[in-house]
Order: sequence, then C-alpha cells, then structure tokens
Amino acid sequence: MTPLTDYNRINIIVPREEKKKIVAWCKENKMSLTSILRMALKDFFRKQGVKL
Repeated sequence: MTPLTDYNRINIIVPREEKKKIVAWCKENKMSLTSILRMALKDFFRKQGVKL
C-alpha cells in the first residue's frame, strides 16, 4: 500500500495549440509538466509577496 501524501490536483485549461507546444518543450528538455507548473506558480506567488 502506498502512503498518502498532502498533494492535491490543480487543473488548468489552455488552448490545444499551447498545450502541444508546452508538452513538446517538456519532452525535449526532459522535464515534467507538473514540475514546470509548480515552479511557475511558486515564482508567480513569490513575485506577489506570498510565501508558499
């Protein structure tokens, strides 16, 4: 049995063409979409003065 985590899902909606470009970039750079979105959110909130 796998242990439970405190992670929860956040869904975003983007245009199909943007999604294709983002997914292609992630594959090319060997990074997960989840990690990219997590970094983007942290950076955004840091710039807003919110510590996550």
